[in-house]
Amino acid sequence: MTSGTIPGSQPIYNPTDIKPPEYQSIMTLLKWSGILELIIGILEVIFGLITLVLIVGIVYIILGAVSLFVYTRINNIKKMVDQKQYTQAKTSTLLWGIVALLFSFLITGILMILAYTKFDALITKEQQMAFTQSPPSPPVQ
Repeated sequence: MTSGTIPGSQPIYNPTDIKPPEYQSIMTLLKWSGILELIIGILEVIFGLITLVLIVGIVYIILGAVSLFVYTRINNIKKMVDQKQYTQAKTSTLLWGIVALLFSFLITGILMILAYTKFDALITKEQQMAFTQSPPSPPVQ
């Protein structure tokens, strides 16, 4: 036991809990992408139901379903980032960003592509942090 610590207490400051700015930037871009995708998906489905009398309504319902599916994928990507699965999250972000660009809301796709570009810096920083961390010192007896 080191001096000044109380057995069973947690340290007030834990440097591993601090997230790099790239992490915050990616999560913000993904959060806004998800919000926009959800709003657009709901609006497309509602518009599709209203215009279902015309054949056009079916197209909007399908586009709305795609938007809502992309929204669920964005939530999965955010979970991957929280679990530090950055490489998988980066790949998924590119794939679903392209889908959003082609079949959904253009701004959402652009935000996801921007998030994709930020992953390289985050992965590099994570590798540097893992490399520079020294192994834990042996307990003092």
